[in-house]
Amino acid sequence: MLSVRTTEELIDAKALELVPRMKEQGYAGQYVEQRREWIEQKTGCDLKHVGAHSIASEEMRGNIENPIGAVQMPLGVAGPLRGNGVHAEGVFYVPMATTEGALVRSYERGMAALTRAGGVTVTANSFASNATRSDER
Repeated sequence: MLSVRTTEELIDAKALELVPRMKEQGYAGQYVEQRREWIEQKTGCDLKHVGAHSIASEEMRGNIENPIGAVQMPLGVAGPLRGNGVHAEGVFYVPMATTEGALVRSYERGMAALTRAGGVTVTANSFASNATRSDER
């Protein structure tokens, strides 16, 4: 867990520095490492495991801002879920990453009930022409 400094330290202007932005938004490996070292210095935390990941830092672009690495999460699988759709038809098993106990099993009970009832029919509408992101102003 990243710690917060004391109130006295927060008053210090140096403690209020913004997270380093880096060149090209800082997705290159050396920038991710520099940012991770910066946050280690700011918090006193050892983040060596955050830096030992199998995701290429350049592949994080579009998924996370100010990257410092990646973490392992418990990964379970729920299913079966029968889908009756145009683009997705069949029985699916869904990977779920969570730290909430009983969540995957709860989803699985619902999926199994839906499958026993004949499955689910899903229709997806495209709203892409109306969608905007906050950074596209």
